Amino acid sequence: GIVGIVNTDGSPVDRDLLVRLTDSLAFRGPDRRDVWIDGAVGLGHAQLCTTREQATEQQPFTVDGTTCITADVRLDGRAELAQRLDPGGKRLKGAPDVELLLHTYLAWGEQCLRQLIGDFAFAIWDGPRKRLFCGRDQLGVKPFYYAHMKNSFVFSNTLQCLVTCPGVSHELNDLAVADFLLFEANQDPTTTTFAAINRLPAAHELICNGRSVQTRRYWRLASDGHVEYGDRRDYVERFRELFGVAVRDRLRADSVGAFMSGGMDSTSIVATACAARSSGSPEAPVTITAQCVYYDRLFDDQEPRFARIVAEHFDLPVQWLKADDYALFDGGATVGWRTPEPMHDPTPAICRASYAQIAQASRVVLHGVGGDPLFMPSPRYVLDSLRALRLDRLTAPALWLLRSRRKLPRIGLRGALRQALGVKPLCYGYPGWLDPDLEASLKLRERWENVYGGRPIEHSTHPEAYASLTGQFWQNWFEREDAGFIGVAIEERFPFFDVRLLEYVLSIPPLPWCIEKELLRSAMRGLLPEAVRMRPKAPLGGVPYVALLAQPEARWLDRAMLSDTTRRYVRADLVPPATVSPHPMESWVNLRPFSFDNWLAGLRP
Repeated sequence: GIVGIVNTDGSPVDRDLLVRLTDSLAFRGPDRRDVWIDGAVGLGHAQLCTTREQATEQQPFTVDGTTCITADVRLDGRAELAQRLDPGGKRLKGAPDVELLLHTYLAWGEQCLRQLIGDFAFAIWDGPRKRLFCGRDQLGVKPFYYAHMKNSFVFSNTLQCLVTCPGVSHELNDLAVADFLLFEANQDPTTTTFAAINRLPAAHELICNGRSVQTRRYWRLASDGHVEYGDRRDYVERFRELFGVAVRDRLRADSVGAFMSGGMDSTSIVATACAARSSGSPEAPVTITAQCVYYDRLFDDQEPRFARIVAEHFDLPVQWLKADDYALFDGGATVGWRTPEPMHDPTPAICRASYAQIAQASRVVLHGVGGDPLFMPSPRYVLDSLRALRLDRLTAPALWLLRSRRKLPRIGLRGALRQALGVKPLCYGYPGWLDPDLEASLKLRERWENVYGGRPIEHSTHPEAYASLTGQFWQNWFEREDAGFIGVAIEERFPFFDVRLLEYVLSIPPLPWCIEKELLRSAMRGLLPEAVRMRPKAPLGGVPYVALLAQPEARWLDRAMLSDTTRRYVRADLVPPATVSPHPMESWVNLRPFSFDNWLAGLRP
């Protein structure tokens, strides 16, 4: 956990306040806590040791007493960075990530962020320049929040820390609340649910210099990369190399957990991690423990069968979490899990149980999310190839897939036809229960059309994947997986969101490699059991919240009374009974007011 105060009027930092704010982060940094104060500036840190190098780490960290850093950081490409900082030397080879980061700033100043890859949120007080320099990683895996008040600037990677800071208003941001009710997440990357608290967007830096606060973007995901090999085996080999590096860079821990279903993405990460351990890789952990959440009663769930195949193949211990008996919104009971912002999850107790269980095995957890957006098929690429009469782009990959799969693949012709006819993709329905005055004042229907109206094409060969990976969704999703949100001292790592991997996959032809994840399946040949490697992509055997809504125990939802605060945003009399909605998506939308009300209940003392 990181926190800091800069009194812009020059008054000394209140040490007791800084210590209290730092202590409030103990739930995510239980190992040790410390503060550093230099007159009007104070930094705090709550340590969670996850990598081997952190055994000697001390934060806040300074090398000269005038320039100091507090950071939540996990760097990729450490050896290459250390070599650039100290050519031919070994001085920084085993240094903690925070020390590498500070030396990068001392060497390159504001340009240091161009040298870094990994997951990070940090703040550096530059004493000689009398300024605070802050940065957030390229994809927004690590959060960074701040509040700029009349005489002070406060920041943290934990929203709740700022909410408890004296002088920070608790007034809600109406547009952020409306975004939650419309889209399940704030669509503005610079704001939060609280009007007085801002967030630093992904791939941005921030400079606080006296009373001035400036932010600017320092990185964009490349949209013009182009890689073409003469031999298709080279595509697979290069992916296997980069995927292996992405996984190994995230294995720096003595023990690692892994969320594992029976699908391709999570099992490929587990298989690659096990291969690194078997090869004696210095990054590999001593133990790897998988977790599988499954359903036994609500519907036929095939995930445990395939997860068990992988676990037995690699001789992995598995934590099994049966999810059938968790009630919707905890059965209406008082919520004990206080998330810092609203979260639309009708079964929050499953999340709490999952995080608590995996934390017993490790502080580091590998997450398999990311394969779907990365390997997203491209109907636009198919359509453009047809328009340009470049049939070779389609026929040769189709023949390759036919030989590989022994069946005729779907290469996106239906999607291309829908695009050619101007058919818009399906999206959630616009809710009919929003307060009319709120709807009019914030122009919510216009906002809805703008969000679902489609973005300009920014990538010539992977436009759909690029739009997904660079949109607001993933930044919001990462924040909801952060320790500050889930309330458990674990660090989740996401190999599929490695910048090097993203840029490579987006630079190669989408056909055949993004059809049914052909590139990943080819790379896993000989590593994953064939029953899993060649398993067709399939949805979960049922929809958990729909199955739970059909249970008699869910009837309380139709009688539930929404709070007065929620009624500022929602016409409660227009919210249909959740248990009788004619379509699952309508049920999902109509449960959002209850998720918001659930969050408000957690805010009340």
